[in-house]
Amino acid sequence: MHATLYDMDIWNGCTVYNVLPEYIEVWGFGSKREDVQKVNFYLNEMELLKRFTLYFKSKTEKLINTTNPQHFFQDPSLKSLFDISTGIEEKRSTFLGNTDIAKYIYDENVSFSKQEHMSMANQN
Repeated sequence: MHATLYDMDIWNGCTVYNVLPEYIEVWGFGSKREDVQKVNFYLNEMELLKRFTLYFKSKTEKLINTTNPQHFFQDPSLKSLFDISTGIEEKRSTFLGNTDIAKYIYDENVSFSKQEHMSMANQN
């Protein structure tokens, strides 16, 4: 994924998560690779980014249909990961058990099986 972002000149990013009772909004912001000072803007102006998300939602309300839950990625194991009423170790264990990765894809030309990935990880 990093290679794709790099190739598209999307870098110096910031991700904003808005955890709501029924879903999680994820907002991504990025700039050109050479605009390295943009990260300072993100850190110092987080309220502006949050305000932008509210503005964007208000302007696109009629375009983005949020009434049909089938339009959203939903995974019960992820929802429980963000529930702070249980311990993190239990949530981590449940999440890892529900998200088995059979193939590790690094870019469009390189991927490894689970066994190959584990073998490489153990060499370090």
